[in-house]
Amino acid sequence: MVGISLAGAGLGFAIAPGQAAALAPIIEPQNGIYIGLDFNHADTVALANSPIPGMLNQPLLSAGAEIDPASRYWYPDRTAIWGRFSDLVDEAALTPNGSVGLALVDPAQFRGYNIIVAQTLN
Repeated sequence: MVGISLAGAGLGFAIAPGQAAALAPIIEPQNGIYIGLDFNHADTVALANSPIPGMLNQPLLSAGAEIDPASRYWYPDRTAIWGRFSDLVDEAALTPNGSVGLALVDPAQFRGYNIIVAQTLN
């Protein structure tokens, strides 16, 4: 498996309750986030059951990531992640209340990355 390097920056994807806020857009240019999508658990499950994560594995190989400390995809030294985008989505989908987020970000604020993937397993 190809590794995804860590973003190293605090990127908070807030999970909004309720159906209307199921897929929440994030636009925070002042924080280096040009545009992002925050998926709630139901949408993360739907995303995991779609072909999209597999299609994004290759383009997101050099993406930064901020994943849950409980994820099984950490390298033993916790400096990098050994999973693919689809692995992170599947893990979140299989965890009650797990979710993912994806954002296009300012590389100057995110260690050179243009894309950041966030995963929450709580």
